[in-house]
Amino acid sequence: MPTEPEEQVQRPEMSEGSMTVQMFMAYSVNAFYLITVSEYPKDPSASDVSDMLAGARNGMVKAGNFSVVREEDNSVQGVPGKLIHGRFADGPYFQTQICVHGRRLYAFSASTDKSYADSDEVNGFFESFRLH
Repeated sequence: MPTEPEEQVQRPEMSEGSMTVQMFMAYSVNAFYLITVSEYPKDPSASDVSDMLAGARNGMVKAGNFSVVREEDNSVQGVPGKLIHGRFADGPYFQTQICVHGRRLYAFSASTDKSYADSDEVNGFFESFRLH
């Protein structure tokens, strides 16, 4: 992240037990960055991974005030995921990469002006991400 992130942790209960959700947020002059790591109480099955990706995407759309501009299946370090591009109602553009690795669902996002979305800073943020 371009600056020291602010961290928040939540521990919601699920039917399988509690999960841990860590959020790391940082701002630069031109962008807002968010990384969310949701650790589930058990490893998902292959079919659950597909459902988790779809659920994460749908949850983002439901919770946010934005429209999806483009969505594509892709991978992060060989792990299947989705890349979502969208626009908030008040104008900013965003990109979010989501993937499931083991018990963790990762979502990392950059929100900025469309003209800055392909900048070295934003690309560096997405390229720096490593799965654990």
